[in-house]
Amino acid sequence: MKNLVWLIAIAAVVACGSSGNKNGDAAKAGSDGSGAGPITIMGTTISVASSGSANLAGATVAVYPASDTAGTGTPLAMTTSGSNGAYMLTVPAAAGMPGFLKASGNNYLDTYLWPPTPLTGSNYTGINVEMLEPSTVQLAASAFACNYSGYSSSDGLIGVELVSSFGTSGIGSKIAGGTVTATPAAGDTCYDNGSGTPSSSATVTAADGVALMFNVTPGSVTVSGSASGDTFASSQVYANGSALTATLIVEQ
Repeated sequence: MKNLVWLIAIAAVVACGSSGNKNGDAAKAGSDGSGAGPITIMGTTISVASSGSANLAGATVAVYPASDTAGTGTPLAMTTSGSNGAYMLTVPAAAGMPGFLKASGNNYLDTYLWPPTPLTGSNYTGINVEMLEPSTVQLAASAFACNYSGYSSSDGLIGVELVSSFGTSGIGSKIAGGTVTATPAAGDTCYDNGSGTPSSSATVTAADGVALMFNVTPGSVTVSGSASGDTFASSQVYANGSALTATLIVEQ
């Protein structure tokens, strides 16, 4: 189970590095993403299991408008990951944002990546999408032992990371000592010990900034963070049942 928590959370939502702007590139356009040009998104689809991870070929990766919360309508852009798991897609300028990225494949839970701010830059790299089999989620949930009441496959799972910044140049430093909450409330919110090992006693984020929320009622969810001396912008996501939803909570 070592490192499983980190693997099923959001290891790399955007490119490695730090963004100098705490609000990322949302400042370049309106908060609705108006005025943005074409957006190219590149990354790798990854299969995650208790034994480790591997690049996953043949996964469907698509971008949908935020209004299509389940990602079942016509996508803004769609592609299939190649033999090495790599994918690339371009969202036309006219499509506008905000939106989210969805990855799906046989025997895997759908993964939904909701950015904390609209994607308004032109080139996002390293958008790696981690895909889980249901048995992997069950194993991770059982390992937490943090007042865990039983994983319901019909509910949602949200992976959160507290970070200092977000933008095309990457995500900033991870924030330790923070807590996360969901509205409506999740059934269980759990943390790890910083090395990817589930902790039955952890009540705040470790150096990796990661938290997992189990048994989330499907629907619109506001995910918020707090830490001593820090203020965070809440993220709006839609949690689908029997799926992994991932987002960042960014310091203001």
